[in-house]
This record gives sequence, structure tokens and C-alpha cells, in this order.
Amino acid sequence: LDQDAGINSDAAVGSSRDENFNCRSTVSGTFANVFVPAGATCTLQNATVNGNVLARERSRLYVANTRVAGNIDGVEARVVQIKGGSLGGSIQIADGSSPGETGAAVYGGTVLTQGNIQIKKMSTGKIQIADVKLRKGNIKVEENSTSSRLEVVRNYVAQNIQVWKNRGGGTKIVRGNRVLQIIQCKENSRPFTGGPNTAGDSEGQCF
Repeated sequence: LDQDAGINSDAAVGSSRDENFNCRSTVSGTFANVFVPAGATCTLQNATVNGNVLARERSRLYVANTRVAGNIDGVEARVVQIKGGSLGGSIQIADGSSPGETGAAVYGGTVLTQGNIQIKKMSTGKIQIADVKLRKGNIKVEENSTSSRLEVVRNYVAQNIQVWKNRGGGTKIVRGNRVLQIIQCKENSRPFTGGPNTAGDSEGQCF
């Protein structure tokens, strides 16, 4: 996780911050909102964010065991990876380019209390949504290109999963999910494995 050895000494302490924080290193503590500047690398570890986290173009964001009250957004970010912790809002990762890397990942027991996960138009090596719990929301993965792997596996989703129009030579797997409403998989290029999943209803390539 630690991509940057230069840790700001004042940023690593667990003090409360009222202002918005520009993150360029590995930090813990409590923050209002966190911004990752264009091209920077930020690791939030065992932190609390009382607002939102935004990763800007060409940046890399790694979030581990952190509580975020609002949203996590990656807008043209190269990499957004979220492991564990909890969110009060949604995760949206879109329009980034990171060949050969894991450009978008939500895994390791992350819990969303009411929001959604959307990963859209990423061009990357791997996308992973695994072992995540969405108590009220949806997962939507669409129009991505993955050279190595795309997997949506072992998630609990209170509403729907939609996996649409994903391409690239990588293996694509949607399997082992528990979906209380509908799972829909459409127009995804091969190789694609669509199940088995447990859902209220299944459509398209998923079962």
C-alpha cells in the first residue's frame, strides 16, 4: 500500500482537521474531506473521513480500514483501491487509464451502509469487487476494458448487480454473489463466466 516513503509528519498524527486535506503520502487520523491532487499517490490507513474523498486525474488512491462518512470518487484516476472499512455514501470510479495495474478494487469486507458501487469506462489490467456488503445499494460495472481480469464475486447486494458491455481479453467472472433483487449481465465480451449466483431474478449472461 505504501507507495510514497515521504510521510508528512503533521499528517500522520490522529488529530481532527476542519479544513480540506490534500493527500500526497500515507496518512491516518481524522479529516473533513480528502483530495488527491492530479498525479499524486495517497494512502489512507486506519483513518476517519467525515466528508468525502476525491481522487483527481492520473492519481492513485489506496484506502485501507478507513471509515468514510460520504463518497469515494475517482475521476480519471489511474488507481482506486479500497480494502475493508465502511462508507456512508457511494463509490464511483470512472474514466481512468492504468494498463497492467489493478485500476479499480473494492474488497476485503468493505461495507456500504446505503450507497452504490459504480465502475465505468476504466481501461486497466484488473477490476475487482469481492467480499463486499451493500446494505441498501447496487453494483454497476459497465463499459470497462480489462486486459487481465474482471471479477465481481462473493458480494452481498441488497438491490441489483448490473455488469454490461465490458470488453478486453481478460477473464470476466460474476460468481458467488447474493443479490436480493436482479442480477443482469449483458453484452460482455468473452471469456465470461456468469455464475452461479443467488438472486431474486437473473437476466442475460448471469445465472
